[in-house]
Amino acid sequence: MMMKRRGNIVMWIGVMAVAGLAGSAAAQPVPGAPALPQQYLSKRIAHANRLIQDLEQQLAKAAEGRELLLAEQNLWKITARLLERGQVEGERGAAAALYGLTLWRHADQLGPTVRPQFVDARQALDRNDRAALGRLNVIAEALHSFNARCEQPPKDLIHPTAIDHYLSHTLGPLAAVAKTQSQAEPTDTWTSHRWQEPGNDLSAALEALGQRINVSTALSDPARKRLQKTLGMMQRGREMGALRSRVIGLHQQLQRLLDAAEKLRDAKGLAEQTRPALARRIAEAAEMIADPAQRQYAMARLTQLERDALRFDRLQRLGEDDLNVEPAYRLMGWIIEQEQAAGENTHAHQSLLDSLCRAALDYRRIEQRVLPLEIRRVFVALGRQYDRLETTTFGALGLLADDPAAVNSPRWTEPVRQMRQMVSQLELLHRIPDWVARVSALNPVAGRGLYKQLRRTAIDLSKPDTAADATAALAEMEKQLALFETLPHEPQLDQADSPIMHIVGAQGEAIKQQIILQRTQWAAAWGSGEDPTIAGNDLMLLRRLLLTLNEGEQLGAAKSALRQLNRWAAWEINPEQIGPMTAWLPGALKSAASAAAEGKWQTLEQSLDQIEHRIRVPRLMMMLYRGIGPGIREAPGGLSGMLGQCVYPPPPGAFGADHRMELAQLCAYLEASADAQRREDQAAADALWQHCGDLADRILKQWQTAPPQPLRRTTPPPAQPPTPSVDV
Repeated sequence: MMMKRRGNIVMWIGVMAVAGLAGSAAAQPVPGAPALPQQYLSKRIAHANRLIQDLEQQLAKAAEGRELLLAEQNLWKITARLLERGQVEGERGAAAALYGLTLWRHADQLGPTVRPQFVDARQALDRNDRAALGRLNVIAEALHSFNARCEQPPKDLIHPTAIDHYLSHTLGPLAAVAKTQSQAEPTDTWTSHRWQEPGNDLSAALEALGQRINVSTALSDPARKRLQKTLGMMQRGREMGALRSRVIGLHQQLQRLLDAAEKLRDAKGLAEQTRPALARRIAEAAEMIADPAQRQYAMARLTQLERDALRFDRLQRLGEDDLNVEPAYRLMGWIIEQEQAAGENTHAHQSLLDSLCRAALDYRRIEQRVLPLEIRRVFVALGRQYDRLETTTFGALGLLADDPAAVNSPRWTEPVRQMRQMVSQLELLHRIPDWVARVSALNPVAGRGLYKQLRRTAIDLSKPDTAADATAALAEMEKQLALFETLPHEPQLDQADSPIMHIVGAQGEAIKQQIILQRTQWAAAWGSGEDPTIAGNDLMLLRRLLLTLNEGEQLGAAKSALRQLNRWAAWEINPEQIGPMTAWLPGALKSAASAAAEGKWQTLEQSLDQIEHRIRVPRLMMMLYRGIGPGIREAPGGLSGMLGQCVYPPPPGAFGADHRMELAQLCAYLEASADAQRREDQAAADALWQHCGDLADRILKQWQTAPPQPLRRTTPPPAQPPTPSVDV
């Protein structure tokens, strides 16, 4: 009987994974996605063309104010051109359609914004108002420049970069018009998470950087001169609004280069014959940073220098713990020399060295503690095996420099795999007493039984034929305990005024009791050696419910926030679509809560599946809104807002810049779905909305910042105007 129980813990691991206790896979786009209908932009294109014809007639009759009328007409021509390109090209033209919609919603504000200035011109002359006349001259010159630039037809309006260039060039002069009005100045809506503002005083930050460059002993003379020249350009450009963000980005890059250079200068074990190669790489990185055409390559070189510095730091720490790292230093020297000479591809060698160092450092982080006798015996024996393998592997690393082609052979890959596995097993053994204590707090009887089960599983770790299954069992125990010990947002069930309680109301107490009951049964199953899958699946559903309730409450309260997303350059949809996206949510959440309170698990699962399927687009929109940051709330609307979205191209590292086409395609499909809804073509609207959800899922997955994936239960268990010429 005892053998049966011990075997069950290991046997259930596969069943648990099938049942969803290890988490669910992200949703994949369904095959056969609907084509983007061409007619979804037809009404807007027709509207723009009508206005173009109306303005043509006005121009034929106008005796004065022709420059403004021509500017209005040109703005509508740009709008129509973008919309037509978006309609013809389908998904390929999604970026053109997005910017066309942004212009279409605001292009009619140019005339009402500027015309009052011309009406007041006579009064300004009568009262000799020089300030008003100056503003009028600025507007007239900006309109003339805008109209002149519109005479040049664009070559390409498909790729976002080409659209950026075209709109920045043509619309740039209109930014001067907006600045002369009472409206707010056009604001760049792109935000970067990689740049760190160097304090409020950029001038002082640049001065401090210059001092650091001058005194650093980690730089060669060529590198120092190149950095000093770059710093001079940054100081000339710091006060120019269009260049400030680039100056800040360069400031961070130079700081990173200096940090890496100084760490490598102080690296112990670096052979003297290798230092010239490092100095040349640092000088080349400085040259690349200074050259806008090579700056993208400078980022890769910077990252490589930082990784080299990190490797030397790791090896130094291991050497201080009496590990023989001299062969590893020799391998590092070979890697640096090969990279500088563009010789052998060293990616595999770097990866192997990184894996070895991480395993060795993780091993040394395992704290010494008192373990029960049987577990301590296994721990000590496994630790001795690891020590022997680590000493042998590190001691032989120098051989890789003589035979680099062997890096992918089992001679090297197998020791790395074994070391990482042993460290993982030692960490699991080390945590067994904590698991037992935590389960005992949930169910004292289960805690005592769990210790017996885990003790036997620990002993199985020392046997080659059962080690893999025993490791999986211990890892699964840790994972489930982290999932179920306290469910996400569970404390809200004890707070009458919490967001979740506002949704579930009186059902909150029943849901809480269900959580306690299922958690007790889950702990008892682990303690007795029985199958914990049934209670674990129900707990997983309750966990999903609390996550969905919390997210649903946030989405329901965020309609105004989601509307503000239209102020961002990479997004544009009809604001009227946002309300229906979440209007159904409160009722669906209450229905799911009712099923949980009554223990109707199949009904709860179906309800959660439906909710999670329908909130995919609002979920992505909320993530985008949070990523843009609070500054979007202060971004101006109207003509200034439109120009802020259109004339500023995204800087390197800007949030969302790498996903512009996917976001533009999602906006296009959302517009097409709304158009089908207006035409009462429900089948087309549903198919397009389904594809919108699939696109949102794909974007979230690519972004790698998606919210926690839902946990499933399976049954049966298984630019401004021309920028001054400063080269920054």
